Amino acid sequence: MFYFRLDRLFIRSNGVRKAIKRRDKATVYIYSFVSTNESQLPDLDGLTSGRLKKEERKAIIEKAIASVVSGRKLTPIENVRDEHELTFGDTGIVLHQSKEIPRELHWQLAVIGSKQRVRSNAQLVHDVINDDSFDGFTKDFAKTMRKTVTPQATAFIEIGKYLTNFILKFYTRKNDDQLGLIYQSWNRKEHYPHAKRLKDGVPDLTKNMVYDYSMFGYENVAELAEEPAVA
Repeated sequence: MFYFRLDRLFIRSNGVRKAIKRRDKATVYIYSFVSTNESQLPDLDGLTSGRLKKEERKAIIEKAIASVVSGRKLTPIENVRDEHELTFGDTGIVLHQSKEIPRELHWQLAVIGSKQRVRSNAQLVHDVINDDSFDGFTKDFAKTMRKTVTPQATAFIEIGKYLTNFILKFYTRKNDDQLGLIYQSWNRKEHYPHAKRLKDGVPDLTKNMVYDYSMFGYENVAELAEEPAVA
């Protein structure tokens, strides 16, 4: 078994500009997408042939995007102030769980301070496929799939990045605030050879956020008995 957890998020500024400090609260939306070398998406085989019509290609990619969106984690968090610490309980929140220890793990996370209601999965997919950038993405995505030797893993990474960028763009143009952004990629041989990795106080790309995360895995019950669990 293998677990990847987000243990803590510390947000320096919630993006709210209020003269009266007691009103300085924000609702924060966290979008997290995790993929591994074993991640699977539906109906990607047709993209590698190069014989699809435009609408057929878009339909395949739409299904793949819906699959990735359905796996997003975390819910809206209200009343977030400046210098706010989110701890997710004493054991953190599991962002990814699998029976096997993955050879690769890729993570994208976006944090938005918004006055709007959170988009449902169906709304988010609808917004994505009707955005002006979607046609360009489908062309580039299909080309990437034809060139890569690991289409499933690459597809998750590319769709995760596209969704994260779309979410940031979507909310920015509605005058909401980007509070944090994380892109992380690990491989087992280099970063968690013993199936364990714990990091505290990692700055995000915006420098507005600091986060702690942990990985813990074991191959069999005997190994679990020999090693202490990640706190």
